Amino acid sequence: RLFACLQDDVTLRRPRVELALRLLEDSSRRIEAGHAFAADAPLRRLRLLVLSDEQGPAPTPLLARTLTLDSRIASFMLDRPPVDETFSRHMTLLPLKQENTALPFPAELDSRLNALAALPAADLAVPLICLIGNDAAARKTVAHRLASSSQMNLLAVDFPSLAASQSVEEAFLLAVREAALCPAALLLDHLEHLKPDQLGWLDLRLSETHSSPPERLWPRLTLLGATAPLPFPALTISLPDPDFASRRALWQKNLAGEPRAFDTEAVDALAGKFQLAGSKITAAMSAARGSAAWRNPRDPALSLDDLYSAARNQSTPILHGLARKLTP
Repeated sequence: RLFACLQDDVTLRRPRVELALRLLEDSSRRIEAGHAFAADAPLRRLRLLVLSDEQGPAPTPLLARTLTLDSRIASFMLDRPPVDETFSRHMTLLPLKQENTALPFPAELDSRLNALAALPAADLAVPLICLIGNDAAARKTVAHRLASSSQMNLLAVDFPSLAASQSVEEAFLLAVREAALCPAALLLDHLEHLKPDQLGWLDLRLSETHSSPPERLWPRLTLLGATAPLPFPALTISLPDPDFASRRALWQKNLAGEPRAFDTEAVDALAGKFQLAGSKITAAMSAARGSAAWRNPRDPALSLDDLYSAARNQSTPILHGLARKLTP
């Protein structure tokens, strides 16, 4: 009703561009101020405001278009949840942590990661880092360590998943904006699933951004994750799959709290027969505990068969990928 009264029209229950200019600018500057509502201006490009047309077939002049505050911006101003609930299944906010998580990497690589974290990583001339490795959990853990060392949270984004529900351009804008609102370092992960043209667009956008940084929206630290090398102008860190010693250490760590003790020979056999990444070992342990609970809910003690079956299931997708169907 207030907006209708101000605009002298009972049907206008939302503010129009003309009202905003009339309330916020002197008459001598209203034409110039109108450029703030152009499609490439920050208010609209960053989706802070949404402009809507009037009903009808004819195009609506700029001054007559209605203004709506973007729902995410409204939530931010009201101190609502830290990640947009609309896209929460594509994004995870990891809070800053003070202690480093032990990683199943060779000592030399771990030492280099610690040195990079001590800079901190956000102080690099080009704060853009590619993390290449088969284990998504390891990529996220390294990104989290580098972000925390720069005193930042980490926003981890399944970028291809987000881009599937939007355009790649829109997904990129939403991810960058969300990182700025959190605020947090940004991890765009699983980029191996992008199409070549999408990777090309992202490469061009990242190159433009870091050659002439735009407004403060851009994160202080950006990380890119994939299973294969990426064609981006960035520091690249290769994260190898765990070797035998690292896999054995991961199995021992996961089995440490179990009521039943497994001898060294059994653990060595698991580490040797199943070349699993850290996240898959954790998943195998979870599945094995589920099997034990189903077999005997009152006494869910793990058996070696539970572990072998769960580890085998984690390995099966890899074997399927290597198999070929032969037609006689």
